[in-house]
Amino acid sequence: MPFRKTQPHSSHRLHCRLRCAVRVIVHDYVLATNDLSTGHALWSTVQGSLLKAISHLDPDTHAFNSGLNPAWKFLDWAPNLDTSAGMHGLLLYSLKSANSLASLLSISPLPYTDLISKMTTAASGFLSPHPPHLFISGPNSQVSLASAAWLTLSGAFPVQTCRDALLGALSHSETVQPLTPYLYHHIIDALATVSLFSELSPSSKNTGAAW
Repeated sequence: MPFRKTQPHSSHRLHCRLRCAVRVIVHDYVLATNDLSTGHALWSTVQGSLLKAISHLDPDTHAFNSGLNPAWKFLDWAPNLDTSAGMHGLLLYSLKSANSLASLLSISPLPYTDLISKMTTAASGFLSPHPPHLFISGPNSQVSLASAAWLTLSGAFPVQTCRDALLGALSHSETVQPLTPYLYHHIIDALATVSLFSELSPSSKNTGAAW
């Protein structure tokens, strides 16, 4: 069988998580290099990369609803993962990063301030009603480490609420666990963000159960 030379092809199915990742790559590059001209050249790409995710926001509540758009919402390969809460956190995190990039580029007014405020308020809809709180997603109030990690990283909740939610997700009997490496570093980042360093230890009972 002859060797086949492959050619690169553009994809129109780039999933929402990677679209959102464009802005953090550009932000971190500009922050590290002070290459403002490249930042300005890519600014329209950064804004365009957020549009697909933004189209999932409920027009009344501004909560992320995965059912509003058939686009691929990838947070992890777990087949039963409800992505609404996790994607809400990821999009909010991304919008804040985009505003930070706009500030570096001296773009005024910052384009996402109002939407960030509305999404921060809407994030309370993903919080269980009674303490100790869990972050929940979908009609069945699913608990997952994806939801816990991204809503923690979004900065929408007080530190103690995030600690409760992360510890709850690590120990909950029905938590949807990560199946691939894509999610693990975000979980570790979330734990470190709220100073749950003990949960990063291999000897931790919670970490051992989850990992």
